[in-house]
Amino acid sequence: DGAGEAEAYAAADMVIGVKLTDANPKLSARVFQVPGAGYDGVDLSVLPPECTLCNCFGHEAAIAEYVMAALLEGEKRLGAALSTTGTTGDAAIAYGTLQGKVLAIAGFGAVGQEIAKRALGFDMVLRSIRRSGPGMAEGVEFAPSLEALIDGADMMVIALPQTEATTGAVNAALLAHATPHLHLINIARGSIVDQDALVDFLAANPLARATLDVTTPEPLPDDHPLMTHPQARITPHIAWRNPDFRERNLLIFRETLAALIAGAPLPGRVDPAQGY
Repeated sequence: DGAGEAEAYAAADMVIGVKLTDANPKLSARVFQVPGAGYDGVDLSVLPPECTLCNCFGHEAAIAEYVMAALLEGEKRLGAALSTTGTTGDAAIAYGTLQGKVLAIAGFGAVGQEIAKRALGFDMVLRSIRRSGPGMAEGVEFAPSLEALIDGADMMVIALPQTEATTGAVNAALLAHATPHLHLINIARGSIVDQDALVDFLAANPLARATLDVTTPEPLPDDHPLMTHPQARITPHIAWRNPDFRERNLLIFRETLAALIAGAPLPGRVDPAQGY
């Protein structure tokens, strides 16, 4: 309000690289809720020490659907099939299946679990990794490390939070454990994948694929090798989009405000010490 006091404040949007400033009177809020996952668009030094930072989830289903669309396109090759002639299709196109394929999900938070729910419906073999926290576990094998996670996987989805530990985690050393036909999908943050190492991996493995909804920088320059790479698909950070995203944000913000008033645990609370 005009006096610069607020119980809670929801950012109108998260714009990467925009620095919040002291000129915004609402930064005296007790809660600052970012409308999405992560907080890399927030300058923590601007927030008062007593302010609690929260993420605003509600995009998990949309991201999971994006992942399944990417997986299905990678196997069913609908784009290539549209260009075929005749009634029996082009025998040169290697059509595949999700059934029985090993899907590695790096990160088993809210997004990872939504992906797993859908992948189980396709009779995929699921493997994941997580640090802590409750969640579904039936039908999912948990690996002790990223190396064990990627080993033998047909597809791998990056759903990790961006932290110091995860930055550059998908690098040449990790990709050395990958199958030569790995389909890598990143819907987390571009910094988690060493893109130079990914370009080298794709060059050495003609059957490998990459679907990247996030990159570093974002967007990639037009002359970046991944932009025109025949084995890569780049989308402009749209996996989270769904028709009712803003309505979901508002609903979750109201729930957060109600929890604050009631003295209850805040949904989506971020621990800056852990980085998520």
